[in-house]
Amino acid sequence: MENRRGKKQNETFVMDTELFEQILEKVLAYLDYKPRSVSEINRHIDRILKKFGVSADTRDNIETELLKKLDKFSYLNDSKVANDYIQNAIFSTKPRSRGAVYVYLLKKGIPEEVVKREIEIFTDDVELKNMQKEVERKFGIDKLHIQEINKQDIVNYLIQKRYEARLVYEYTSSA
Repeated sequence: MENRRGKKQNETFVMDTELFEQILEKVLAYLDYKPRSVSEINRHIDRILKKFGVSADTRDNIETELLKKLDKFSYLNDSKVANDYIQNAIFSTKPRSRGAVYVYLLKKGIPEEVVKREIEIFTDDVELKNMQKEVERKFGIDKLHIQEINKQDIVNYLIQKRYEARLVYEYTSSA
């Protein structure tokens, strides 16, 4: 059996169950706060194992067993984490662009193919509604009053917030 680093596991490894349970408890507390990507979970496990002073040989074995247990209880699901975050971004009172959500998920360590697949629920209509919220929040104006201020300021602001250029121009030109 190989761990996530591709190293062969020691088949005769004997687990210190008390240490394992303490580490598992810490990992579950971390996951209890909010859903985490597999990459975030791996980094957190590494930090915990170093904090507990676990040797490198034992670290790989404990890490593999933790990941098996977390997978068994469906904690290792990047698609669900991405989908939950996107749904939150869509229905949040704080508007976010599709581009900002995309970059955030990649920074969280979610594989690009998963992000591309899940981001499809973030439609152009949602993006336009979020742009409207963003403009109202930033400039204190609605779509009918865009002409009263410099359109270029609005365009620059929305592009900076990672809204798609074609949608920004569609939004500002339809005002």
